[in-house]
Amino acid sequence: MSVKGDAWHSRPTRRLPLLFTTTRGNPFTDRTWSNEWVKWRDKAGWPKKHGRFHALRHLFATTLITNHAEPQNVQRLLRHQTLRITLET
Repeated sequence: MSVKGDAWHSRPTRRLPLLFTTTRGNPFTDRTWSNEWVKWRDKAGWPKKHGRFHALRHLFATTLITNHAEPQNVQRLLRHQTLRITLET
C-alpha cells in the first residue's frame, strides 16, 4: 500500500485488488471475518461449540500435526515466534 499526499488527508491506495471485500468494497477486518464465519458455520450446520473464526487456525494446526507435518513447518505457517506456542495451543 502507498499513501499519496498528506497521510492524514488521503486514503491509502492499493496496487493490487483485494480478494475479499465487503459489499461496499472495503477490506475484511477481523470482525468481518468472525461475523461471516458465524453465518457460514450456522448455514453449514456446524455446532456452535466450534466457536469463532479463530478456531479454524487450531483446526488447521491440529490437522497438520496429526497428519505428521513437521512441527517447525506448522510453526512457520502459523507465524508463531516459538515452537512452544505452536505445540501448546
